[in-house]
Amino acid sequence: MQTSSAALHPLFDGMRMLRCWDMTRPGRKNINPTDLLKAPFQHRALTYDLIKRIRAYKEILGDSEPGSIDDAINDFCRDRHPEKEVEVWERIAHVFKNFTEGHKIIDTTRRREVLRVLLLMSTASKVYDSLSLTRDQLIELRYNF
Repeated sequence: MQTSSAALHPLFDGMRMLRCWDMTRPGRKNINPTDLLKAPFQHRALTYDLIKRIRAYKEILGDSEPGSIDDAINDFCRDRHPEKEVEVWERIAHVFKNFTEGHKIIDTTRRREVLRVLLLMSTASKVYDSLSLTRDQLIELRYNF
């Protein structure tokens, strides 16, 4: 099955390079997100329950995660273990909801920043600064994630 170049996800706008693994380890390097390829399909379809869970986390993230539900389902069909990946997104959505509601963050730009930070944290990346979050807020996000 042939793979094609992946379009740059809107959440990565403004991020020149993604950190790939732990940069302190030998052999690790920065990669340009536009150079990433989509994986081949691993599943023809997802279960109704899994699609329902995807819709639920997408509803929580709202306009902070601008991808469509169809794109999300398509991407999960490419995962070897979509159930585990959905669990990660559910955790992100849970922390996102509690944090944005607790801090009364309604501005789309700040909400996207919270999501961007959580996405980085979900890859075990260390986040030292943020465009709109304080150091204490970053620590709170890390603790709750």
